[in-house]
Amino acid sequence: FKCVPKIGLYYESVRKDELNKINQEDTGGKVTFLSIGNDFMYKDFQLQVMYQSPISQNLNGEQLKNAGRVILSLVYNFKKTEKEEEN
Repeated sequence: FKCVPKIGLYYESVRKDELNKINQEDTGGKVTFLSIGNDFMYKDFQLQVMYQSPISQNLNGEQLKNAGRVILSLVYNFKKTEKEEEN
């Protein structure tokens, strides 16, 4: 069993929505999140747990602000053959 803490930044930039080739108001914008979490590894499995909190938001028009996010991921790591490991 292994636990690996992590911290980082996540940036998201979204263009305005378009309908019939016309940009829609109150859509799109830019957000930066602070991300903190842990990866828990056991054998070939990895559980990723992360929380993202917005630290900067520049949204177009009148939009609801982003709230914090919790992200859970379960990953299975395929084993490499000995030949693949040599390369």
